[in-house]
Amino acid sequence: LAWYDGPTLMDLLEAAPAAHSEAREPFRFPVQYVCRPRTAEHHDFRGYMGRVESGEIAVGDEVQVLPSGRTTHVREIRLLDQSLPQATSERSVTLLLEDELDISRGDMIVNPANTPTVTKRIEASRCSGVLNRPSPMIFMPMTPVPFARTCSM
Repeated sequence: LAWYDGPTLMDLLEAAPAAHSEAREPFRFPVQYVCRPRTAEHHDFRGYMGRVESGEIAVGDEVQVLPSGRTTHVREIRLLDQSLPQATSERSVTLLLEDELDISRGDMIVNPANTPTVTKRIEASRCSGVLNRPSPMIFMPMTPVPFARTCSM
């Protein structure tokens, strides 16, 4: 394109910062699905599927399940049909735990030494303003339309 002399889309994507910083982040694993095949071969299989949102986890690590607060250890980390020694952020895996705990979709598995703060208080910002929208009649000037939406939380 003769009219554009900027970087390519691929150059911009490769130069973009990663979703997570280089700083060590606490382990967070929201449970997305509880896998219980209930077949003769896997009659007692109970795997907790999800994505490691931050931090890392290894076999043998102690974990805490929220909101119940119960603790256990990681027995195995699976990715499809292979067993992994550890999993890092942004990796979708299945965790098998030492104990049978009542864990369901939406629960969070975390490092007990670094649990998230539980609170009933939220701080939010609200932005208000005026959005110019064309009038239904073409010959009329722009009509201001008030709006409000959440900007950040």
